[in-house]
Amino acid sequence: MNGILNVKKSKDWTSFDVVAKLRKILGTRHIGHLGTLDPMATGVLPITIGSATKLFDMFLNKTKKYVAEFEFGYSTDSLDATGQIIEKSDKIPTMEEIKTILPSFVGEIEQIPPQFSAKKVNGQKACDVARKGGAVILKPKTILIKAINLLSYKDGILKLEIECGAGTYIRAIGRDIAIKLNSLATMISLERTKVGAFKISDSIDITKLTKEEIISKIIPTDYVFNSLEIVENEEIVNKLLNGQTVATALRVGDYRLYKNNQFIAIATVKNNKIKMT
Repeated sequence: MNGILNVKKSKDWTSFDVVAKLRKILGTRHIGHLGTLDPMATGVLPITIGSATKLFDMFLNKTKKYVAEFEFGYSTDSLDATGQIIEKSDKIPTMEEIKTILPSFVGEIEQIPPQFSAKKVNGQKACDVARKGGAVILKPKTILIKAINLLSYKDGILKLEIECGAGTYIRAIGRDIAIKLNSLATMISLERTKVGAFKISDSIDITKLTKEEIISKIIPTDYVFNSLEIVENEEIVNKLLNGQTVATALRVGDYRLYKNNQFIAIATVKNNKIKMT
């Protein structure tokens, strides 16, 4: 069993809960996930199986898409509905005010991660420090927001579709939108609808499928790299598999390696040399 499962994570499950469940069902420990989802979030959670777990780094910069709801009028310590309310505001923005400021959040922007996050502070997770009542000072980081679409706004609840790059905290977007509107907001729901090539419309609920049905849903690893060119020269592939770097005239970029018509791994060309990623 080698490949990827497009799993639909349920609310209140941790990402590791999904991994643990599949390890038990499939009888293997060679299972991991590609991008953590908080317990309150639902949606696409790509799961790697077997040799596919070695390709984690290749997925880090995949574009993601979310549908999130934010409620104006209060904020919590975690910036979402799982936290404790720490402040309230009577300012509830209008639809026009929201439409006016949303374009300023598209493109490369600076974002301060939430205190309740896995970001490290002096070697400790920010969330661990915050839970103990410690002071957490996190530096802004540059993130990429490709698009924000306003889906609905009613009774102070804003629903957005957000397409973004890696490292984006959706609940922090709600916080920052509210700040620009002189208000407060908290994320009350979050669904990840896409990660790279994986869409929620194609995801599976592993709690409703048998082992055989789950196995039949495993996607070949090279599916997510089908836009990359192929290298299947046996001599070159064997050298790369032995850890060698090989001179090449191929253009700079990533390539799929095949041997005996089977996908083996990803290799990268740089400075006229190709090596395993």
